[in-house]
Amino acid sequence: MKNFIKNRKNLRVIVNSMLIILLIALAVFSGVAHNNSKAEFTLDELASNYSNVPLAGDAQEQQTEEGQQDQEEAEQQKQEQVDEQAQLTLENPQAKKDTKKSEDEPTKNESSPASDEDNTNEKSETDVEITGDAQDENEFFTTSIVDNEIVTVENYFFTIEHKNSELKLAELKVSLNKENIQDFNGGIKLKEGNNAIKIDVNYEREDGVQLHASRTYNVILNTKDIIIYTNLQDQIETNEAVLTFTVSAKRNGQAVPVEVTLNKDQIKSLGGTAYKTDLKAGKNNLIIRASEAKEEVNREIQINYSEVKSKIELSTDLKDQKVETDAFKFYAKAEANGEVVPLQISLNDTPISPGDNDNYQVTLKEGTNVITLEGEYSEELLIRQFKILYKNPNAIPEEIPKDPKSPVLKTDLVNNAQVQGNIKTFNVWPVDANGKRIRGNKVAVSNNGVGVPYVWDDSTKTSYKLTLREGENKVVIRIWDDDGRSTTENFTVHSTVVKDGDVIGTATISIEASTVGLGYLIPPTKVDIRQNEKTSYLLDQLLRNNGFSYGKTGTLDNSFYLKEISKPGLMQNAKIPSDLRELVEPVSTRFSEDDYTMDSLGEFDFANGSGWMYSVNGDYPNYGFSDSYLLDGDVVRIRFTLHYGKDIGGFGSMGGGSGQDWHKEW
Repeated sequence: MKNFIKNRKNLRVIVNSMLIILLIALAVFSGVAHNNSKAEFTLDELASNYSNVPLAGDAQEQQTEEGQQDQEEAEQQKQEQVDEQAQLTLENPQAKKDTKKSEDEPTKNESSPASDEDNTNEKSETDVEITGDAQDENEFFTTSIVDNEIVTVENYFFTIEHKNSELKLAELKVSLNKENIQDFNGGIKLKEGNNAIKIDVNYEREDGVQLHASRTYNVILNTKDIIIYTNLQDQIETNEAVLTFTVSAKRNGQAVPVEVTLNKDQIKSLGGTAYKTDLKAGKNNLIIRASEAKEEVNREIQINYSEVKSKIELSTDLKDQKVETDAFKFYAKAEANGEVVPLQISLNDTPISPGDNDNYQVTLKEGTNVITLEGEYSEELLIRQFKILYKNPNAIPEEIPKDPKSPVLKTDLVNNAQVQGNIKTFNVWPVDANGKRIRGNKVAVSNNGVGVPYVWDDSTKTSYKLTLREGENKVVIRIWDDDGRSTTENFTVHSTVVKDGDVIGTATISIEASTVGLGYLIPPTKVDIRQNEKTSYLLDQLLRNNGFSYGKTGTLDNSFYLKEISKPGLMQNAKIPSDLRELVEPVSTRFSEDDYTMDSLGEFDFANGSGWMYSVNGDYPNYGFSDSYLLDGDVVRIRFTLHYGKDIGGFGSMGGGSGQDWHKEW
C-alpha cells in the first residue's frame, strides 16, 4: 500500500512536470509564431497556475483536463485578438511605446479583455493601412495610381487626393522600392520590372491626435515589349448589340500601330483610340494586333452577346454623326406585331412635336446634340439615343474671358517650332497674379500625352528637356497657384529625326574674359552640331582646337563643370576694370587683384565668387554643359564672372533672381 501511495505521488510529480513543460512550450511557440506579440501570461504565472493541479481521483483528473482545455481556448482567443490588432496597425510610435511599457511592467493586468479592446481601438484609429478595394472607400486619401498597371516609360506621374478636409496634412512621404523620394513633385523614375510605390501620410485632427495612413502599389515598367492597352476584359457577357471600347499600344513610350478585327472583319477607329462595332448573337472573337518592324503582339478577347428579342421594331435613319448645318432632318417609326408604337422623341431633353409621315426636323445647337427615342408596347420599353455633333465651319470662336487672378506663364518654347533632331530644351518662368514665383512642383508638362519631369528648378525658372518623335509633337504646359487657379498653354513642335552623329546644324560659341580685361579668349566660332551630342563635347573640341587645356569636375557625359582653362601666358595682360572692382571688393569675403596664376583662369581666382558660366541665346541655363543640347542657330557665350554672375547678367541662374544683377555687364 505504501508503495502504491509512493508511486502515485511520483506519478503526480511526473505528470505535473510534463504539464508545465507542455505549457511553457506552447507559450514559446505562440510567441515565435506571432512575431513576438504581447504574451497573455508570463511563464511564472503559467507555472503558478498549473504546478499544483490535484490528481486525486478520476473526477479531479477530468476537471483538470477540462480546465486546461478552457484555459487553452481562452489563450487562443486572446492570441487571435492580438493577431487582428497587428493587422490593423502598422508602425504607430505611441503604440510601440505603450507595448514596451507593458513589457517593463509585468504586474499590469494584460489579460483583461477591456484593456485589449481599448488598445486595439486606439491603434486602428490612429494607424491604418489601405489595402485592396479600400482604395476608394477609405476616409483618408486616394491616388491616380492603378495597382499592377504596366507602363512603358520610366518617368511616372501621379496625383494624391486627400479626402477629409477636416484633417490637417502634417507630413507626406513617397517611397519607391523602399527608398524615400526627396521633394516629391508628382513624378518618379521607375526601374525596369516591378516597382513598389508606398504613400505614407500623417494627419492631425483638431484635438491634436496624430493619424497615419499608408498604401503600397505595384507598377510594372516594360520598355522593351509592345504593350496593348484596352478597357475590355476577356469573356465579356453583354445584352447590348453595340460595343464601344478603346484600344492602343505602346513600346518605350511611343505609339505602336494597331489593327482590330471582330469575327475576322476589320474595325476602323472612330478617331484616336475609340472604336465601335455591332455584335452578332452568340460568341464574338475580337483580335487586337499591334506590330512594329518585324515584331507583332496579339490579344484575343471573347465577347458573348445574348440577344434579347424585341417585339418592337424601330425603323430610322438616325445614327451617330457629325454635321455642318444646324437644320437637321430624320425619319423614325416603331411597330410591334403590325401595330404602330407611339414614339416620344426629344432633342437635348426637350420634346419634339410629331412630324408628317414620321419625318422630323429640328434645329441643332453648337456642339453635341442627343436625340432620344422612347416607346412602350406590352410592358416592353424601347429607348434609343443618337449623338449628333454640330460644328459650324464659319463660326468665329468666342474668346473665353481670362481670370485676372490666373497665374502667368512665360516660356521660350515657340509654337510650331521646327527642330532638326529629337532633342529640344526649354524654360518656363511661371508666376502668380502677384508676381510670386511658381516652383516646379506646380508645373506640369506633357509631350504627346506623356509627362515630362523638369531638369532643374530654382527661384527664377524651371527647365525641361523634350525627347521628340518624328513629325508633330503636342506639348502641354499647365501651371497652378496656391489657390488652385491654373493656366494651360498648348504647343506644337515639329521634329525631323536623323541618325545619331549626323549634323543637324551649326551653333556659334565664344569664350570671354572681359571682367578681367582680356576680352575674347576664343572669338565667336561656328561649330557643327550633331544629333544627340552634348554641349560638353563641343566645348572640349573647341578648347583643344584653340590650344587650351582645361580642368573640370564630372565627365563629358555627367555633371560636367568647367573649373578653369589654361594656356601659357594667358593672364599676362589681366586687369579688372576699376568700376567693376569697386562693386566686387566690398561684397566678397576674399578679394585680391593679385590672386591668380599667370597661365590659367578659373574658379576662385581674384575673389571667392568667381568662375565660368555660360548662356544660350542670352539666357543662362540652370544646368551644366553635359545636360545641354544645342539647336541650329544657337549662340553660346562662355564668360568669366567675378561675383556669381552679377557682372555678366547671369545671377538668376544661381537661384537669386535676375533682378539682382548689377547695372551693367562687363
